[in-house]
Amino acid sequence: MLSIRLPKETEDRLSALSARTHRSKSYFIKAALERYLEDEEDYSILISAACDQLSSFGLQMAVFCASVSQILSMYSAIRFSKPTILATQSFN
Repeated sequence: MLSIRLPKETEDRLSALSARTHRSKSYFIKAALERYLEDEEDYSILISAACDQLSSFGLQMAVFCASVSQILSMYSAIRFSKPTILATQSFN
């Protein structure tokens, strides 16, 4: 058993979708979580394999790979944020 708290807007959207489709809220949460976990697992495997390949070029490349991995992890943490957060930043 798992209990989560959702922002009101998300819960309202989920409730509306559930009512409209006659599927349970749990159905949508399970489906979304399964897709998210699959994506994250694939992403993790890809990064690990890339780092293994790059680190075979030597210590400097391993350090570079660790930096790239850290940057990509930060990106992973924010990629599901609201776009308005990114839109306020300058990319010059």
